[in-house]
Amino acid sequence: MIAIGSGGLTGKGYLEGTQTKGGFVPEQNTDYIFTTVGEEWGFLGCTLVIILFVILFLRIISLAERQKTKFSRVYGYCVASYLFIHFFVNIAMLIKLFLQ
Repeated sequence: MIAIGSGGLTGKGYLEGTQTKGGFVPEQNTDYIFTTVGEEWGFLGCTLVIILFVILFLRIISLAERQKTKFSRVYGYCVASYLFIHFFVNIAMLIKLFLQ
């Protein structure tokens, strides 16, 4: 949460994050990748990442809507739901919306 907050509005710059370079963020290239984005690119970068994910979810749902069989539609909805749940829980955990 400190790393995300230290990024401010526009961030510190690419590879210039003090929390992530200092080793204070564990597993920053896997589970905590959003903290790296938040520190280096700031609020604007986080917003861009969230917008891109929302576009991905909407694209998957629109592709699922166009399927002819019921199984294909349900499968598409399940893929979108699976990705959304992981996306939401990961970000909610990092900003302490869900306590660990």
